[in-house]
Parts: sequence; structure tokens; C-alpha cells
Amino acid sequence: MTSLALRCRLAFAIPFVATLVLAAPAHAGPVDLADDVTPTTKQAKAGKKSLGRAVKVGGIVQLRYALGPNWRGGNPDGATGPLATAWTDSFTVPRARLEVATDVLDWKLRTKVDFGRGMVRLLNAYAERELGLGTQLKLGQFKRIFSQTYLVSAEESQIYERPDVVEEAGSSRDIGVLLSGDWLGERVMAAVGVFNGNGMNTEGNDNTNLRVEARLDVAPLGKYDLVSHPIGRKPKVRLGGGIASYQDNASLKAQVGGKSVQIKQFDETTAFSAFAAARWQGVELRAEGFQGTRDPIDARASDAQVPSLASLGVKPVDWRGGYVQVAADVPFHRALQVAAAAEEWEPNAAIRTDSDTRYTVALNYYLDGDAAKIQAAWQDRTLRRAGTDESTRWTAFLQLQLAY
Repeated sequence: MTSLALRCRLAFAIPFVATLVLAAPAHAGPVDLADDVTPTTKQAKAGKKSLGRAVKVGGIVQLRYALGPNWRGGNPDGATGPLATAWTDSFTVPRARLEVATDVLDWKLRTKVDFGRGMVRLLNAYAERELGLGTQLKLGQFKRIFSQTYLVSAEESQIYERPDVVEEAGSSRDIGVLLSGDWLGERVMAAVGVFNGNGMNTEGNDNTNLRVEARLDVAPLGKYDLVSHPIGRKPKVRLGGGIASYQDNASLKAQVGGKSVQIKQFDETTAFSAFAAARWQGVELRAEGFQGTRDPIDARASDAQVPSLASLGVKPVDWRGGYVQVAADVPFHRALQVAAAAEEWEPNAAIRTDSDTRYTVALNYYLDGDAAKIQAAWQDRTLRRAGTDESTRWTAFLQLQLAY
């Protein structure tokens, strides 16, 4: 069975099966497999009193300061002059989020809006329902499930920001449907989802198929929540992996019949992720790796003469990346935590000089868990581009996070 046929069957099967079981009564508690949760919330009554419906409102604000020199060895964006050698010295609000949650009949409704970075963006807008036997159905806009690291809320990160390689590998929010479940006291967790594949806040689908993702996670020593602090002292292990299959569109120009023609290139990608985490005696190690192949499958143009992909010199591209992170609670002062991470992204594995490498060390002070914490970090980054010298820079960060 071809991957396209499998995706088409899943795209129709999941909503069909879900429709058959919607009449079933709700059962087990919720599973936080496929989305983040604001650390703290306040409850308030809303709607008609006869409904007795409770609305939970919460949010989080991050205030960040960054300081450091600009690129050494040349600006990778090609900028020259004074701006290319200036220092980074700025205040930002990377996240200012408002989350609203309520229940309607057997459905859980969730919306989350972010006002950070000078933009207004809808992050989450979904409905979720328990189907029984440890399974849940989710419809709307929410996080894709390809990366376990991405499923952990950014507000619960042990470093000021999650590794950049996670989103480079295709992690994002999207619009779709998800069927998930957990069994044996959350020792086994699985999910499969079908998405438009265009990312968040984008209606419709711009190609001929959907993005299909699935993942499986196991915690053989018992339930293992990937919280930032405190790190448990009992031994815990969590292993998991994901798969994604989707189609991308790209535009390029080519000379056809002596004139420039806009070509629409269609690529089919199959990607895999592998995740591992272990903790013991207040020390935690996390790692996740990604690998995918982007295979050109078609080229179309408004002109009747459409060149073949081979004539355009378009070839399959293998990409890969990953990170390793360690964190430890300070024994004599549990509110303090030290952490370090190393990550690398290679958008084309055949060009070893084309990569992005980052090393980060961090110190966290938890005033009230993730609801109030101060994070300091220092990061060294090296960018290598094919045919150019490498560019390096370091940046220091100081961040205050408050939740309500």
C-alpha cells in the first residue's frame, strides 16, 4: 500500500470511527498528550446560571532581555555596515497568553490567544471529548504530535526557550482531528492525527493531500510527566517516537522556451522522530532526534511546456537534527536549577557545512514553580552555509515568567 493511499484511508477512517462512538458516555480523565496547559488558572462563573457552567481563565507573561554582540565572521543574512556589527540589546515580550476553558455537555472547549512579539495570534481553538476505554477525540486547531518536546508547554521549559531544532523539523500548530489514548496508568500512550498541513490560522488545504502524524510513548516505570521543576527523585524513564507524512509546495523559476516560467514544485516528505527522557535523584536527561526525506514528485506551471524535475536539477533532500539536554535541581537549594543543552540542525544532510549549532547553559530560580520563575541563560550559536565562512555569536538572556 502506498503512503498516499494509507494517508487517504486514515483521513476518512478517523472521523468516521469517531462519529460512530460520539454517542458513547464519557469516562476516564483527560490526557495531556497533545497540547500544553497554562500552569495556573482562576475559575469564574459564566453563562446562564441555569447551566451552572464554569469558565476557567488563565494566562502567562514572559518578559525577556537579550544582550550580546552580533555575528562574527559575517552576517548570515548578508547585512553589512554598522548594523552587521552592532550588539543585541533589547527587551521583548515573547509570550503574553490568555487561555479560556469551559465544558459544554461532554465536550471540553479550549481557546488560547497570544499577544506576544507585537502580534495577535490564535494558538488553540479546539473541542475535546472522552470516548471511553482511555481514548479521546480532539477537533480544531492545536499542536501537532510529531515531536514530544513540542507537546511540552514552552512555559514549562527548563531553558528560557525550547530547542529551535524542534520547530525546524516541522513542529507547529495546525487544524485537524486527533484520536489519542493512554492505558495502564499512562504507561502506554498513543495518538494519530490528520491535519491540513498548512500550519495554524490557515484555512483549507493548499495541496492534494493531508498531513498524517502518529506517535507512541511508553513509561515502563510508571507515569512520567515532563514537568520542569521539581525533578523527581524516583527513577523514571520515558521513550517515544513519531512519524509524519505530508506534501509541501514550493515555487521556483525556470527558463522554458526562452522565457521565465513560474514552476510549482510538489514535494512529499516522510519524517521520523525519537524521544528519550530519564530522571533520578533530582537530575533529568532529555533528548530528541529528527530525520526526514523530502522527495520531489511533480512540477506544474501555467505554461503548457512543463519541464521535468530532473531537467531542473531537483533531487531528494535528507534533513536531520536533534538535541540533548540535562537539568538538575541544586541539592542545598531546591528552588535553584541548573541546565545545559546542545542542538544541531542540518537542512541538507548531504552538505555537512550547511548547519546550525547551539550550546546553551542556564540557571533557573523558581519563586512559585512555573507560575513565577526567573531564568538566565547564555547561548553560543554557529551558522554554516554552503560556500561561505561560518558565522558565530553569543547571546545572554534574562527572563521573568509570571502566570495567573
